[in-house]
Amino acid sequence: MCLKKHDLKLLEDFKNIYPQSDKIINLMLNKISEFDEKYFNIYLSFLERTLVLSEFDVFEELLDIKKSFNVDINIKIGHLLYHYQFADLAVQFYQQAGNKHFDEQAYLNIIKEFKKQNMSREAFNFALEALNKGFTHFTLVEEVVEFTGETKDKAIQQQKYEIFKFVLNLFPDSSELQNLIIKAS
Repeated sequence: MCLKKHDLKLLEDFKNIYPQSDKIINLMLNKISEFDEKYFNIYLSFLERTLVLSEFDVFEELLDIKKSFNVDINIKIGHLLYHYQFADLAVQFYQQAGNKHFDEQAYLNIIKEFKKQNMSREAFNFALEALNKGFTHFTLVEEVVEFTGETKDKAIQQQKYEIFKFVLNLFPDSSELQNLIIKAS
């Protein structure tokens, strides 16, 4: 409420009344200049609250605070935005973090967006990148198998059986993947 009303003095007064809230209020006032992990989730909760309440101006105001945290905050903000159906904005936050910071959920969300835009080659490349990083979510594996079966790319076709073997080693009991592989062969 204080941020929406631009009444920072009220926040300062609140800090004096409730000294145990000092650090959280300093975070809100953007007076914390370095990453402190214990405020990471509190900050994300503030951002989520603004989305739930459709207070997008306050959301943007709070984004100034993200510089107090490490670059991984962009991934978490991306997840939050994606969850609330702001996919394009989420992808922008993922891009700000860079691929080397992606977690499995970032890959899954980006792949889903590529597929919505009929960009199957890009989805395949991201799925392979995720697998190479050690992420093995079923959707990633499924994406690789589907694209391998659909593509006419000679390099991929030459590696098709190694890809399928790798997939079957990850999920040996999956009849769904076995059927996808038969279909892709």
